[in-house]
Amino acid sequence: AVALFPTSGQQVAHNMLEENSGPGVGMYDSQANTVDNNHVENNDDSGILLDNADDNTVAQNQVRDNGTPGGDTTDGIRVNTLSAGNLLQGNHLRDNVTHDCHDDSGGANTWIGNHGETENVPGLCTPDGNDNNFTASAAGWDPSYPWYASFGDAALFDWAAAYATVDVGSLL
Repeated sequence: AVALFPTSGQQVAHNMLEENSGPGVGMYDSQANTVDNNHVENNDDSGILLDNADDNTVAQNQVRDNGTPGGDTTDGIRVNTLSAGNLLQGNHLRDNVTHDCHDDSGGANTWIGNHGETENVPGLCTPDGNDNNFTASAAGWDPSYPWYASFGDAALFDWAAAYATVDVGSLL
């Protein structure tokens, strides 16, 4: 699980967040963070929870099978009453316990292009016929993820060419 307590400017990306006793990602009293391209599955609480969280971006996540039956408190993505100015875009949600998409803010957030089957407010998410192909990657390192892109000068280095020069046979 990832919990962002009073923080700003953080990014949670390219993770497998599963089987936690709370939410997969919880943002509490946090502003201007980004949660993107994560697989969030089988958590006891909501997949992604925004609680008094403002001006955050939640995008391109795959969120499924989150929540615990018994009351309307767990969802795929849940935005609580005091959260505003958040952008929720391009998320794919399926089979979450209460709702795939849930927003109690009264319209204080922007939901664009999210795909899910259930919602507490019309227009938060829409079904996607391609979600039959909903896939999750295995937990662990993704060799195609360009990790170096986030590290200044390392992003300018030709890592693929450098790796190609390694004589793996002599290493074994």
